[in-house]
Amino acid sequence: MTKQDCANYFSARFRTNANWRIGLAAKFCTDSRNVLAATRLLELKAEIKISDAMWDRLSPHFCETDARWCKAVAESNGDVGFRQHPRDFSSWVDILLSRLTGIERVAK
Repeated sequence: MTKQDCANYFSARFRTNANWRIGLAAKFCTDSRNVLAATRLLELKAEIKISDAMWDRLSPHFCETDARWCKAVAESNGDVGFRQHPRDFSSWVDILLSRLTGIERVAK
């Protein structure tokens, strides 16, 4: 697996989760967080840039078919706009890696 495979994976997941949030926004129209979360997920998608240093941290964990990886990505995306407010893609990666390594970090 390559950095580009990982970037493509993240792009697809951000898009899928943003669409899911848009669906929730229609169902729960009084909760504006879903629209804001969908917007932020699409912004994170646009910010995807995996540096070599970031890839060194991600590559030991990246496996599109691994249940643990998929769950960590889904939870990290599900938290955007609700429990986590990552300032940029790098901060989101830190949140993801904290889930994968068991180290809790707070996004700034």
